[in-house]
Amino acid sequence: MKKTGFLIAALAAVFILAAANVCMAGTIETSGDAGAAAVPLAAGIISLSHNDRKGVAQLIESYGTAAAVTLALKYTVKEERPNGENTHSFPSLHASSTFAAAGYLQRRYGWAYGLPAYAVSAYVCWSRIDAREHHFSDVLVGAAIGFGASRIFTKPLFNGVYARPVADKDLYGLVLSGTF
Repeated sequence: MKKTGFLIAALAAVFILAAANVCMAGTIETSGDAGAAAVPLAAGIISLSHNDRKGVAQLIESYGTAAAVTLALKYTVKEERPNGENTHSFPSLHASSTFAAAGYLQRRYGWAYGLPAYAVSAYVCWSRIDAREHHFSDVLVGAAIGFGASRIFTKPLFNGVYARPVADKDLYGLVLSGTF
């Protein structure tokens, strides 16, 4: 339990340092850039503090795949940015890389790690739209690419019982599953 508390504190410290950078920089765009660096960095630090070499490899696979797919699409689709700067708007690399790392943290270590990472990732996406670097569809697709890559390459560290919400036209509930 001590180790878990320390790791959560370390994750919070990384996010606080990123937030301090924001206050000094003074712009939403810069704070989004800091968050885009902080989430993958925190994921790596957390994995190393767990001495989780398989996890580090899965993080690299998730992050690398998300980046490769995003860059391939960016230079194939050639959508103009909202600010008119260039034609590399679609999809957002900031979104795909942060969501790959956030998805990795959630899947590998649980919601205690994933939820703060997803929150920062959502902020990063919003900052890209606010800065007129991306359209909403750019960050949405980027986030989906990152999330998908994390689901493909990341395996949960712990076996146990997992809960998943289910919703359909006439059905709402929770599915419990486990590994024994």
